[in-house]
Amino acid sequence: MKKKKNFKKEIENMSVLELKNRLKKLYYQLFNLKIHNKISSLKNPIEIKSLRRNIARLKTLINNISIKK
Repeated sequence: MKKKKNFKKEIENMSVLELKNRLKKLYYQLFNLKIHNKISSLKNPIEIKSLRRNIARLKTLINNISIKK
């Protein structure tokens, strides 16, 4: 739960450009985790789930900002 709250606080004050850059980084991390998961099992496979959720949070925030403008 703490990671989720920290993530929300961290992204609240970012600009749209910063959010999009962060989104690219998260997609890259997700890709790498999926590759490692296919090759050998991950120590913590729930990381994939949390990354997907963080990506969804970022996309929602970016969409909300663009709708307001």
